[in-house]
Amino acid sequence: MANRKFISAKILEKEIAVFGTNPEENKDVTDFRVAVALGNANADYLDPKKLSKSSLGNIYSIWLMTYINMPGLENLSDKASESLINEYDFRDDMDDSVDHHNFAKYLNGELSIDEIKEQLNNLK
Repeated sequence: MANRKFISAKILEKEIAVFGTNPEENKDVTDFRVAVALGNANADYLDPKKLSKSSLGNIYSIWLMTYINMPGLENLSDKASESLINEYDFRDDMDDSVDHHNFAKYLNGELSIDEIKEQLNNLK
């Protein structure tokens, strides 16, 4: 059975694998910014000056822990837990709190970040 320390270490490894360790933002970071902004209906999440990459990484880890149901994961073997964490892709984990339609349009290149910002700012 996996213990919390093992699971936490694997979640941190996954966060680093997705977000990287340099200050530049990669496509995964940008895509996650969009998902969080749409989920919170707030364009501020799209602005790296208002939400740092590090803070966004913390949100990613919380999102991942919620997805994998950390207490339930402790009942699995280390190998099964690690596999579940490594296979996780937030793009496949959109619940009702995220605007699925606009996120899919963004991923398909049909909606730009600027268009999303405008839509979210118009909600205010």
